[in-house]
Formats: sequence, structure tokens, C-alpha cells
Amino acid sequence: MESVESKKRRVLKPQKAFLDMYPKTDSKTGRQYGWFDGTHRYLVYYGGRGSGKSYAVAQNIVFKILFSTEKRFVLCAREIQATIEYSSKKQIIDVIEDMGFAHEFEYTLSEIRCLKNDSVIIFKGIKNDSAGIKSMSGVDICWVEEAENVSASSWKDLIPTIRKENSEIIVTFNPGLESSYTYQKFVANAHLLPKAIVKKVNWQQNEFFPESLRMEMEADRKRSEDDYQHIWEGNPIQILNGSVYSNEIRVMRADQRLGYFPVNKHHPVFTAWDLGWADDTSIVFFQLIEGKIMVVNGYTSSLKQQADYANIVNSFAEEHGIKYGAHYLPHDANQRNKDNDGMPYSVRLKRYLSDEIIVIPRTRSINEDIDIVREKFAIMYINQQSCKEVFDALCNYRYPQDSNGNYTGKNPVHDANSHAADAFRYMIIAIQQRTNHIDRDVFQDSSKKDFMKNFYGNNPLNRGFF
Repeated sequence: MESVESKKRRVLKPQKAFLDMYPKTDSKTGRQYGWFDGTHRYLVYYGGRGSGKSYAVAQNIVFKILFSTEKRFVLCAREIQATIEYSSKKQIIDVIEDMGFAHEFEYTLSEIRCLKNDSVIIFKGIKNDSAGIKSMSGVDICWVEEAENVSASSWKDLIPTIRKENSEIIVTFNPGLESSYTYQKFVANAHLLPKAIVKKVNWQQNEFFPESLRMEMEADRKRSEDDYQHIWEGNPIQILNGSVYSNEIRVMRADQRLGYFPVNKHHPVFTAWDLGWADDTSIVFFQLIEGKIMVVNGYTSSLKQQADYANIVNSFAEEHGIKYGAHYLPHDANQRNKDNDGMPYSVRLKRYLSDEIIVIPRTRSINEDIDIVREKFAIMYINQQSCKEVFDALCNYRYPQDSNGNYTGKNPVHDANSHAADAFRYMIIAIQQRTNHIDRDVFQDSSKKDFMKNFYGNNPLNRGFF
């Protein structure tokens, strides 16, 4: 059990690994600098479990608010915040009470307020409330916790919001995939960040690393050196353990079928969709060229109308000078939507897209579909740059496992990665069904048949290439 003296040292004196967050003194002038003066735009702390990152940042935020002579506005953000219980609010309250400053603050359901200067700390999910995030102003400090889970689109919504003069963004995360947007932006390309401190912090730097975690760490080290390196040493991984397509992705990397493959404007582009509202809508853009499946673009977002997604699709065509062959939607696109006057998604989308829209029938089994996807990986090429979010989702799309790495379910986990992975799966189903039933089941009138015959007349796909 932690002694009283040890706790006092921990809560009142910052640990050495995090002193970058605190003011410095100019040796010549004696002036202190480092808080609310533009010294830092980014403070990035990443690494393994047990480093004390979250506690250190919460502690720093409390100090900054208490010693400020002005009212400050702090935003604590994460990718998804279902309820306030899933925020960093409890961590900050624990730090306030550990430090003996509870009398200086009041807590409401949604915020923490400093009584001394009326500073406010609020808590938001970026994807839950993208419109609210974009409309914010006056943020002095933004702390993005569990930043590994923040998508590229969420970063692009958030960062321009933190625009107040001398504002700063604090980023903390345990690395996941090496290819993730967060790792690439804040670690691999840290040199491109303005006024940034980027530091890897692990359990060795935690002066108060608890014995209970040490025992867990040693058990993980004995069980799996790879897991130990990832979980405790904070080293990123290329493919998530239990990934549905792990073997196929490894082969794809080895065959150099993951890289830069531009759009070929002499061939039509097709799209495959997975639909959501609060959950993501994901769109995969692909071409079929000389027996290859070329995945040339991916798009993922949420809380947007059909017109918004259609605008993305139409803008892509205009930018690349291409025409679309068809847009493939999942079976539920034909269901009536109570929010749209009973109009199915597919019908409403047709208002904004002049191209053919085809709804894919429900399939028998997700695992049967996955087997088909695995087969098609051998002839698949992915533009990693323009399909980053989709590819990261494929790497993270996994079967459920317990703490010992044992599989606990037959179907993949339904989480934030499922939507892009499902769009990818629908792409393969669309290809499979079209090539098996090109004239009989998919196209119902002569104009559609003529288009496909004209385009695919000399294409191997029309001769049962698959």
C-alpha cells in the first residue's frame, strides 16, 4: 500500500519525465515561460502501459488552471465518448482530490469548474459531436486522451478548432498499429509538427510504478515477448493480434501490393458502401483492371446526410476525370427510413447520384463472405495513401480474444473498425455476384446490359476470370 509521504510526493511534485509541461526560467532575465505563451503547440506523450501519462497530464492541467490569473477553457477529448463515465473526468477529479484542492473546484454532470478564476474543463467525443467540436472557440488547452483511436477525419475536424492564440494540444496514447494516422502524424512525422515536444514514456520512467502492474508486466514478458514489447514498451505493431485478415495482409506487404496505385481514368470506378449514422458510413472506391482489383480510395465519416456522401463521390469523379460503373449498397439500403418520410436510403441517394445504384442481397454468413474476401486478396492492390483509414480498419478488424489470447467468439468484433471492413467485404461480394450473374440477376434492363457489354466485352471478368 502506498505510504502517505509517497502519495504527497507523487501528487504535488511532477515526475521528471513530464517536466516539459512545466514553466522554465530564463537564466539571463529570470522570466518564467512555458504556460499560455505559445512556447508549445503540441505536447505528445506516447508509450506503454504503466507510464503514468494520464495522471501526469491531469495533474498538469489542474496546476495550469489553479495558477492562471485568467479564466481558461480546457477541452478533454477522445474519439468516442458514449457517456461522461467514459471520459477523463474521473481522472482529473481524482487528481484534484489527491492534491487537496477539492475546495477550489465544483463538479457538475458535464464539467469541472475552478472557483478561483471560473475556468472550465469540458469533455467531448470528437466523432459523437463533430459539429459541436467544429463550432467551439476559445479553447486554451485540448487534451486528446487514448489518441490512438482518433481517426484521420476526427483530427482534421479537431485541430483547426484549437485556434486561440497560444493554445496547446496535449496528446497521450499507447501505440497500436504503426500505420495508424495518429502514430504517423505525431511520431513517425513528428519533425513536421510546429513547436512540438514528442516523448516516448514507459514504465521505467514512472517513479511510482506499482508492484501490482510489475507482476502483470513480468507475466506478459514470460508469455510473449511480442506482447511485452507492444503493451509495456510501447512499440507499435504492423497487424493487430487476432486480425481477421492478418495472413493476407502480410502476404500483400511481401508482394508489394500495398503502396501507391493511382486511379486509371480509362477504366470506370465502382464504389461499395457500409451505411451508418452515429456509426460510420464507409465507402470503398475500386477498379477492375486486367484481372486485378485496384482499391484506389476510401472514405469514412458519420452524422452526414446522403447528399454529403454523394458530394464526396461526385467530387472524386470530377477530381480524377473518371466515370462510375455502379455504386453497391448493402441489403439494408432498401429498408424504409422513418426519418426520411419512409424513403429507403437507396432511393434517396439516387437523387444525388446519376450513376447506377445496386443493392446487394443479404448473404448467408459473414464468415462465408470473409472466406471469399481472403481468396480475392491474392489479386488485390491497395493504395495505402488514399485508403489509409480503410486499410487501418482491415488491420484492426479482429476476432474476440480474452486476456490470455484465446478466441472467445466465431464472428469478428463489432467496433469502429467493422464499418470500413464491411464496405470492403461488400466490394468483394459485388464483384463475385456481378461476375457470376452479370446478365441475369444484376442488370434488369437493356441499357444496363449494353453498358456492361460495351465496357467488359474484352475484359477477362466477362469470361469468368474469377
